[in-house]
Amino acid sequence: FVSLLEFVAFKNSFVLISHSEHLSILLSFILIFLPSGWQSVAKVNKSTKFETLLVFFSCQAFILLTYTMSGIGKIITSITQFLGGKVHILAPQGLAMTIADRLLSIDTTTYLGEWLIEHYYVSLLLMLGTVYLQFFSLFVLFIPSLHQLWACGLILFHVGVFLTLKISFWENCLWLILFMLYSPFIPKYLSWKQTIMDLPLFGWILAKI
Repeated sequence: FVSLLEFVAFKNSFVLISHSEHLSILLSFILIFLPSGWQSVAKVNKSTKFETLLVFFSCQAFILLTYTMSGIGKIITSITQFLGGKVHILAPQGLAMTIADRLLSIDTTTYLGEWLIEHYYVSLLLMLGTVYLQFFSLFVLFIPSLHQLWACGLILFHVGVFLTLKISFWENCLWLILFMLYSPFIPKYLSWKQTIMDLPLFGWILAKI
């Protein structure tokens, strides 16, 4: 943890600050609390198993919390901008304008950027999906049947951001694979029907139909 903290601090001391390693620092701190002998699966006792799973759960919580905070930030900012009569990211052309501003600022093109600017209604759907995915991330922590689905969705989000805005968070993808895609809390027997019914909002709506 200390080595990573010093490395990131040194790396970010040269004008620009990279946010991609921040989650890694938080997780490395949490992993300090792994109990002794946690890696000996065959000989580990119940207490060690519980403590190991608690640390794993805490890592999942911090990962998903960062996305929920991002989703809440997008919603609050959009409401503030809407009330101020400004274009916001949830407006039909909101994401398209954000993409255009980003591409102009870095003076480059991306694989999907120009296409999404021209087809801004597609970008609107993607933004709505992103806000949904991010906002409910922390809720998914307590719904193990959605851990893998949410991990795939968030990884695709990061891939899309890179292909659109040329912003990379590959470290986050690694943590999503490790802690969410291979979550130890995923039910052994899982059906697509159950997964759909567990979806935030959509599952509740379908249950009422």
